[in-house]
Order: sequence, then C-alpha cells, then structure tokens
Amino acid sequence: MFTGFDVTLVAPFPRQTYSGMVPGMIAGCYALDELSFNLEAIARRTGVRYVRGAGRRIDADADRVELADGGVVEYDLLSVATGSTVAGTELPGVAERALLVKPIDRVAEIVPALAGALAEDENPSVAVVGGGAAGIEIALAVRARLRLLAGRAVGTVTLVEAARHLFAGRLPRAERVVERALARTRVAVRRGAEAVAATDGGVRLADGTEVPARLLIWATGAAATPLLAASPLALDPRGFLLVDGQLRSLSHPRVFAAGDAATPAAWPATPKAGVYAVREGPVLSANLAAACRGMEPPATYRPQRRFLALLNTGDGGAILSYGPFAAAGRWPMVLKDRIDRGFVRRFKRLEGDER
Repeated sequence: MFTGFDVTLVAPFPRQTYSGMVPGMIAGCYALDELSFNLEAIARRTGVRYVRGAGRRIDADADRVELADGGVVEYDLLSVATGSTVAGTELPGVAERALLVKPIDRVAEIVPALAGALAEDENPSVAVVGGGAAGIEIALAVRARLRLLAGRAVGTVTLVEAARHLFAGRLPRAERVVERALARTRVAVRRGAEAVAATDGGVRLADGTEVPARLLIWATGAAATPLLAASPLALDPRGFLLVDGQLRSLSHPRVFAAGDAATPAAWPATPKAGVYAVREGPVLSANLAAACRGMEPPATYRPQRRFLALLNTGDGGAILSYGPFAAAGRWPMVLKDRIDRGFVRRFKRLEGDER
C-alpha cells in the first residue's frame, strides 16, 4: 500500500506485547512469547526502517519527532499510536513503589514480583488499584498465579476502585457477573475507595485508611503520555491528541493518530479501549495511503455503540459482556482464546513465525 514511500517505525522496544492476553500470561495460561511479536523483524520483512527509541517531543511545526536519546526523525506525514499511560502516577509513592500496567511491556515485571513476594511471605498481600476491565482481569489473574506458585490458595488480593461501581460503562448485569467471579476466587473489593498515595505498607485511601499490600499494582484509567503534552498539537482537556473523522490532527493536518493517543473531536467520550483502536486501524491505513499520494483521506471513523468485552477469570473461564447480555463460564474463554490467538497469529506470520 505504501510502495514508493520511505516508512519509518519508531518504537521503544523491539517486541510488541498484545494487551488482551496479558492477564492470561499473569495467570499462567500463556507464555510471554505467545502474546508478543517482533516489531524489528516485521519492519525488516516489509521494507520499513526501524528506529528503536522513545519519543520525547513532537515538533509538529517543524515536521519532526525528537527522541529521548537526542536523535531526530523528520517526516512528511506522521502517524501517532503511542497508546496511553495510567492515571495517578503523580500521586506520592506511586511511580516509585507500584507496578504499572502501562506501558504494556511493564506487565512482564508482575510475575517475578509475585514470586518474590511469595518467597518472602507465605501469605503475601496484593492490592490492585483500578476497578475497570484491566484491574478486574489482573486481580483475578494475580489470584490464579499465587495459587499456581504455591500449589494452593494463599495470600490476599484486594481490588481498589474509587467509583461506587466496577466495570465502568457496563450495565448492572455485567457488574453482577464480575462480582460473583471476584467473590468465587476470593478477591476482596473496596468500592468508593480513592487511592491517594502508595506507602511502604500498601496504598493509602482518601479517608485516611490504608489497604495493606506487600505488592501494589496500578491499573487505573488511561492518561496521556508526556510526548503529547510537550507538542504544539491540539489536545483535549485530558491531554490526548484531538483528531477529526479521518483521524487527522485538528491543528496539524500532516499528523494522524489512533488508539488511546487520539480523541475523536466529534465523539470525545470514546473509551480508551483496544476494541476501538482495532476499528480505527483500517481507517488510519486507508487515509495515510491517500495522504501519501496527495489525495483527500477517504475513510471516516465512527465509533461503535457496543463492543464485546471478554475478561479472563484466570480459572479456565471468562466473562462475556455485550450490551445488556453478560455470562461467565468456559465457553466465553474458548471464544476469547480463539480471537486472541488469531489476532497475534497475523503478526507472527508477518515476522516469519508461522506458529
């Protein structure tokens, strides 16, 4: 599609981890290699120049990206798909003590950290901050991994959520199914509990109480990356890049963006979730190809009203939620596994791995 053009991929890590299978990896369902693919190999096979580096600033007025190591990558067109980080890292102690679930590569630290905690304490306490889909899955996965490591149910796992409801944006039936899964696996839940600091002993809440935690995992909502804050691009109130229906920057038409990094101006409430990023991909690709040829981008993105959510419960089952329908059991996990493996397989083939 981009034949005749020089394409450069800038990424901080040579491998990309697929977030949809991360809880399964924590729970022991998958090896890390099963949910990651080699970006450098894919770039090489597709004729793309690969630059390993982290962006520090987008100088959109000068059509260049400044890298953290001092390097510079110039562009005629720029596609930003840097994802997001987690909210609350500026709170006291969080950056120093908590394990963050974003950037996604950080999650590889969770499994050895659990093993270390268990080696020091036969009943370690773990707190997961964030009661959205990611936090719920990770809390369930942590419970499963502790059981796998010890050979029996050990420790305490507490899910901490500032809001009164879990699984934000889902209907009551889905929340009830989630609550039953958490209760069944003995994950304690603290609702209406705003975390304000990470301490040596756990996580301190706004009411002054503390949830004990030898290990603290931070899985809160999405926050914009510093890369965007340092740019002259038009941003929404939370610091994400504002784009039009063609996924093009409102202020700098040479810049396109998708995924968590972007906020569609016409639909500012679009959730920062992977299912939306996947739908944006074909629109972004078509519009970048058109822009390379000096044509007006032809495709328009409209977020779906409903999306399928599948949460791995870590015990061989999963929770399925779609609109008003919600269910849990083995068959949702079969569906989830098929979808996830199929998604990763597409990229494995690109890198030359046919498994």
